Amino acid sequence: MKGFQLSFVCRKIGENISRLHSAGIVHGDLTTSNMIVQGNEVYFLDFSLGTVSKKIEDQAVDLFLLYEALKSTHFPVLEEAWKNILEGYKNYPKSKEVLKRFEEIGKRRRYKTE
Repeated sequence: MKGFQLSFVCRKIGENISRLHSAGIVHGDLTTSNMIVQGNEVYFLDFSLGTVSKKIEDQAVDLFLLYEALKSTHFPVLEEAWKNILEGYKNYPKSKEVLKRFEEIGKRRRYKTE
């Protein structure tokens, strides 16, 4: 893609997730397959698994799914992508709570590689 800048796109993804979560919307299937980049915008698609929820747990699961999707499909750029997504997500006032729960979710997994 001509002019594609990973850091910019990933910050936009994080900003969009922060908007969803601020509005009490959980996407439910946050993967890059459910995103379209057009110009300077990133659009989310397929809200069929989405819910209305302001629960920190639900929002953290949303992020965890995205992280796992990035790890499995875009591993070579995972570190840079995730750093920039979190940078954009900081706009969400409850981002620290959500990220703390995100870490807890990772520790609850039955099979951990780390």
